[in-house]
Amino acid sequence: MNDGGGFGALLRQARLAAGLTQEELAERSGLSVRALSDLERGRSSHPHRRSVELLVKALNPSETTGARLLTAARRLTPQRERSESTPAQLPADLPDFTGRADEMATLTELLTDPGPAPAIAVIGGAGGTGKTALAVHVGHRVRHAFPAGQLYLNLHGTDDQPMTAAAALGRLLRDLGVAADAIPGDTDERASLYRTLLVDRWLLVLLDNARDAEQVRPLLPGTPGSLVVITSRRQLPGLTAVEGAHPISLDL
Repeated sequence: MNDGGGFGALLRQARLAAGLTQEELAERSGLSVRALSDLERGRSSHPHRRSVELLVKALNPSETTGARLLTAARRLTPQRERSESTPAQLPADLPDFTGRADEMATLTELLTDPGPAPAIAVIGGAGGTGKTALAVHVGHRVRHAFPAGQLYLNLHGTDDQPMTAAAALGRLLRDLGVAADAIPGDTDERASLYRTLLVDRWLLVLLDNARDAEQVRPLLPGTPGSLVVITSRRQLPGLTAVEGAHPISLDL
C-alpha cells in the first residue's frame, strides 16, 4: 500500500502554513528536495521515523498539527510491525475516568510529540492516587499512534519480592515474539536484545508499580521511537537526572 495520503497532505499543509517552499524546508530539515516531494505526493510508502522528527522540528508546528503529523506517519508503519502478534496489553480503561486534566495533557503531549530523544515519563505518587488509572487512560487515548503495539508489565514493586530486571526482560522479549530458547540467560544480553528489537518501532511500554530506578533502567529503550511510561510510589529521581525522564507527580 502506497498512501502518503494523510501524512503527505498534512505535511504540505504544515509547510504552506509555515510559509516555506520545499527547498527551504529541505534546507532546514536536512532532507533532499526530492525526498520531501515524494513524501508530500505520497510516493514514499513508509516515512522514516528520523525523517519525520526532523521535519516536525524544522516546521515547528502547533502541538495539534505536530501530533497529527506523527500519528499519520506511524500509521504508515510497515506491515511487519502490524502482524497478528502485535501486542495490545493495556488493561481495560475506566469508563468514568475524570479529573487529572493537567497531568493528562502533559502525558498526552509527551506520547504524541516525544522529540528526538527516547521519551520516558515517571508517574509518581502514594498508593491510591490513580497512577495506573492515569497511565492506562492516556495509553488508550493515544494507542492508535503506536502501530507496533502496547506492552504492559506489572513489576510488583511494592511486593516482598519485586520482579527482577532479568525476569521482566524475559517477559518482554517473549511478548515481542522471541522464542523462550532464544532468550539469553545474562541480564545485560537480554537488555541488549530488547533494545535491538525496539529500534525503529513505534511501541508504547507501560511499566507499572516500579520499585526503583535500578529495576527499570534495563527496560528502557536506547533509541527514540518507543515510549515508556513508568508508575511508582517513588519519584525515581535517578531516572530524571540520568535518563531525562519526565516526572509527573500525583497527590491525593
